[in-house]
Amino acid sequence: MKRNNQELDAILDNAVAGIRDEQLDATQVASSTSRVWARVSDEAAAAGTMLAASAESAVVAATAPDHIRNCADFQSIIPAYLGGKLSPARAMLLEDHTHECIPCRRALKAERSGEQVAAARAGESFPPK
Repeated sequence: MKRNNQELDAILDNAVAGIRDEQLDATQVASSTSRVWARVSDEAAAAGTMLAASAESAVVAATAPDHIRNCADFQSIIPAYLGGKLSPARAMLLEDHTHECIPCRRALKAERSGEQVAAARAGESFPPK
């Protein structure tokens, strides 16, 4: 059965009028209100937690070098790597570098075990030759 635009508009108008004229139960409104406030409160608390994590990530980002040029730069991001605070790309770079570089691999192992790590020589470059 085909309907023209006027008939479709009339059907839509009747449906909208029915929704507008519908009377709501006060108990349903009260229960919906409490559910909405609970959800908003939970999301606000989660946003506060996310802000704290974001601030912590900003501190890690501020201490990490912009460009990784040598072993000292790699070794400076080892604590963030072990804390799971590095971006996936940087974590992959560090993992790849430690597969090839013995001093950085030792520094990573020492950091994992909690030993003091000597700073890398400033002139040392990667990848090792």
